[in-house]
Amino acid sequence: GAALAGFQAAAFLTTGLGGLLLNVGLGIGLNYLAQALMPRPQSPSPTQRFANLRQPVQDRTKAYGLIRIGGPVFFWQAIAPMRFYGVIVNTGEIDGFQSRYLDEREVTLDGSDYVTNSEFQSGGRSRVTVQEFTGASGQTAPTLLLNNFTEWTSAHKMTGLAGAVIVAENSAAEDFSTVYPSGREPVYTAVIRGTKCYDPRTTSTSWTKNAALIIADWITSADGLGREVDWDLVEAEADICDENVTNRAGATIKRWELCGAYNFSETREGVRA
Repeated sequence: GAALAGFQAAAFLTTGLGGLLLNVGLGIGLNYLAQALMPRPQSPSPTQRFANLRQPVQDRTKAYGLIRIGGPVFFWQAIAPMRFYGVIVNTGEIDGFQSRYLDEREVTLDGSDYVTNSEFQSGGRSRVTVQEFTGASGQTAPTLLLNNFTEWTSAHKMTGLAGAVIVAENSAAEDFSTVYPSGREPVYTAVIRGTKCYDPRTTSTSWTKNAALIIADWITSADGLGREVDWDLVEAEADICDENVTNRAGATIKRWELCGAYNFSETREGVRA
């Protein structure tokens, strides 16, 4: 058993994706053995992912696929009667924001980044603004901070970090409990199309839920194992992942997809497991 477990680990380290996918094909008995020998994954719970932590030093997260997530608060200042705060939802550029929530209320934004939902209106206008950024290399500094705080300059572009700046403004007294039912500024979370991954079939980088492409990205990433993979094998496995299968409900889905996030405080072995 120890020899088999050792072979499994060695195969993963030397062949990358092939070794990781080998876990699936070595039999149920070996899987039970491997699970017993490996540490339990310490993935964030949904409750943890939906929280925005305001601490001096915080671990960042990286997300793949389609996932709802919050993150560290990187800015927290008030200019009466408004509270400005910023949240980082991903380390690395993402494809985009599918939707966003303030507390548990899904909200929509207009072209000027104001929340359009009726419950956030007071005195004939919206009281909450959300300015999102994807972490792209060409993005500019968030204007909500640039235009209101002298210490925030055009050099603070947040390149390589995806997130949002939120402004919560006081409402009329009679509307306060409707706009802010929790009694304070709302917690921001978003459903994001996460980290872009290289696809050897198209020789391009894009958002995906394909399990093989995500595994390969983590293996080759400096945040993951920082190792090489056999891209011909990745291409073959990616095609298998994209095969259509029918689930119990009769719906057509892809064979293998991954959606989730890991925290930088987790060990690489924990993330792999």
